[in-house]
Amino acid sequence: MRQPQSAVAGAPLPVSVEVEDALGNRVASSGAGIVLALGDNPGTGTLRGVTSLTTTGGLAAFGGLSVDRPGTGYTLTASSTGLAGAVSAPFDVATGDRARFAVGCDCGSAGGTAGCWPWALAGLLALARRRNGLSPRS
Repeated sequence: MRQPQSAVAGAPLPVSVEVEDALGNRVASSGAGIVLALGDNPGTGTLRGVTSLTTTGGLAAFGGLSVDRPGTGYTLTASSTGLAGAVSAPFDVATGDRARFAVGCDCGSAGGTAGCWPWALAGLLALARRRNGLSPRS
């Protein structure tokens, strides 16, 4: 199983799973169904995206997966009927821009939705500035 060593909460997490023989060679004739799930889940996150695929040429390439909460030491499990399962190496999920923004915009304590707009606008501007390599405040 190939997965990144680290990720950002909510960002794409590219994962691929190969069906291998006893010598570690890909079994290109395999059309096995692979199911991915979170194993160790230190951040109580949810694995989002398509988590079940059929291999093509012995490979299942999962695109568009993400873990929605930060944490240290997540693992993924891969299972398939009739085949030995696999567990990924541990990886970390860091807080992403979306998560920081959601924490910074608490409309409930800002006097309702009308009071939230200045905070939301400031958060979006800071995010846009960071993504363009500028200081969030200037």
